[in-house]
Parts: sequence; C-alpha cells; structure tokens
Amino acid sequence: MRSGMKQWRRNWRAELEELICCSSSAAGRGPDPEKRQAILKAASELFLADGPDRTSMDRIARRAGVSKQTVYAHFNSKERLYRAVIAQRLAAYFPESPLDIAVGHDFKVTLQEIGERIMRLVFSPEAVGMVRRLIEAAPREPRLATLFFEEGVDRLEDALVQVFSRAIAAGHFPDADPQLAARRFDVLLLDQWYLRALLDQPVDLTGESISRHVARAVRDLLALARAGRLIAQDDEEESS
Repeated sequence: MRSGMKQWRRNWRAELEELICCSSSAAGRGPDPEKRQAILKAASELFLADGPDRTSMDRIARRAGVSKQTVYAHFNSKERLYRAVIAQRLAAYFPESPLDIAVGHDFKVTLQEIGERIMRLVFSPEAVGMVRRLIEAAPREPRLATLFFEEGVDRLEDALVQVFSRAIAAGHFPDADPQLAARRFDVLLLDQWYLRALLDQPVDLTGESISRHVARAVRDLLALARAGRLIAQDDEEESS
C-alpha cells in the first residue's frame, strides 16, 4: 500500500511536468523552455479571452512571438496544448500531490489546507473564466469538456480519493467510501459560491472568509462520516 502511494505521488508530479515542461516531439531537438512558457502564456490568455474552440494555433504563435512550427514542436496539437494549460493551472496550486500535503499533519488540518487550496484554484479569475468559455464552447466541441475533466476535475478527485483512502486505513477518518467522501467534500466546498461566481455575483473570497468556509465544510464532512452517511449504498446493503 505504501509503495503504491509513493508511486502515485511520483506519477502526479511526473504527469504534470510532462504536460507542462516537455513533449516527445520537441525533446529530441532540445526544446527552448522560454519559448514553451511563452506559448503556454499566449494560449492561456487567448483561451480565456475567446475560448479554446475559437483560438487557432496561428494566433497563439503570433501572440507568443514564435513560428507556428515552433508551437507544434512543443505541442503537437491544440488538444495537447489545452491539456498543458489546464495542468499548469492545477500545478500552480498543487505542485505536489495532495498526498504529500497529508504527510505528518492532523487530518483536520490536512483537509483545511487542501480545501483552501481547492477554493483558491477553483475561484481564481482564470479558472472561473476558463469554465465560462468552456460552457460556451462545449456544445460545439464536446471533446473540450472531456479534456477539462480529465486533466483538472478528475485528476484532483482521484488525488482526494487517495487522501481519504489513506486516512481511513490509518484510522484518522471514520469508515467511509473514499470516493463518496471526496465528492461530498467538493460539494460542501463549492456550495452556492460557485454558481454565484460563474454568474459574476458577489462572493467574499478574502482569506478569512475562505478559511471559515472550509472549516465549516470539514466540520460538516466529519459529521456526515461519523453518522455513517458516507458509506456507499452497495456497502450498506451488504452489511444489512
């Protein structure tokens, strides 16, 4: 179990770094990291301004000040570039695996730290803007929504499942279904705040407000777990 967790943490870092920092097509020619970052910055700005479906590789190249050939040398498709932009946003708030955050801390403190990072990530202007553009683009290019979930939402949920799995096994969290606990934690964190943010309504995102909100989410999650309400329905039927 422990070796599996270590491998999972290495995979988290390796996969994000592979998307953001290197690519097989450019590796053989000695990629220029400054140009790669310029491409990522240009793509992020254009995806946010106009949506990924309405942003061409030509426009990204012009904004980055490089040739289109250079863009493709680093990112062999717009899909790969979109994945890298999402991974870069995630890595800005979780450069290490959430499992590393959990090491050596009280689990309530761990959940508080992870929850606050999730809030800062999800409610950042860039993330909110990206989701707004994705909502507009998804009917035309549903694949974009799939990529967003794969590189962002699902990757982070998988990490939370690992965090809860380890805490449950160590007796630091009541018996529960790890995936159900992860998803309920996410719901408690976003609450009505997320819809308000998407609709450009006022949301108090000061550090103190976020800290209080996350503390309530942690408290409510623990209450649900202690009441046995985070056990999957199949498990309940088997035990009855």
